Amino acid sequence: MIDESNAILFDDLGTKAYKKLKEMIISGKLKPGQKLNQVQLANQLGISRTPLLQAMNRLTSEQLTETIPRRGTRVRVFTNNDLLSIFEIRGRLEPFTCEQAAKNISSDQILKLQENISQMKVSIENNDEAQFKTLDNEFHTLIIDSSNNTFIAEILEKYVPLMHAVNLLKPMEKSLQDHKNILDALIENDSLSASQLMYYHIYGSTKNKLIQLLENRG
Repeated sequence: MIDESNAILFDDLGTKAYKKLKEMIISGKLKPGQKLNQVQLANQLGISRTPLLQAMNRLTSEQLTETIPRRGTRVRVFTNNDLLSIFEIRGRLEPFTCEQAAKNISSDQILKLQENISQMKVSIENNDEAQFKTLDNEFHTLIIDSSNNTFIAEILEKYVPLMHAVNLLKPMEKSLQDHKNILDALIENDSLSASQLMYYHIYGSTKNKLIQLLENRG
């Protein structure tokens, strides 16, 4: 039987493993359809299988991974309808959260977004797309949290990473400029501009890329 102290330890390690695996999926280090080798991942993360299984179960509940009977767990492969549905959820809800963030964002949250953009510049200079994808997800999550709407935040923080996992980012330079414009609107507490900028950020070339991806998949 696992005593209480060990249970707390496993929970802590499971959370750390969850965050690391989620980052690997978002950044593209773990790709759609790739099987999660428990032994390899446990060794790589320096943990036992118990916290690793906790992390994998959490990722499955968030639809980032899926378990195939007798085949194990893999990074989820999304159908065309899945991708369209996720995209519509983001496109309709995220501009609203950006509008709310413009009204509620704190100076500390502004500083975090500014630091995020500074790190994005470095990732572009280093041509580090994996790091940029992680930072892009963080940027959107920070804005969602700044909206102070916990119910919508729970929905979006589940679905925003899914779009990163299937590589629907704009070119890094274009995405960075969009983020700068959105941040300027947030600093000015301009809720209308913030909402509109987020809308076009999502529905611009991202939608075109999604359509192209779906056409290529047939």
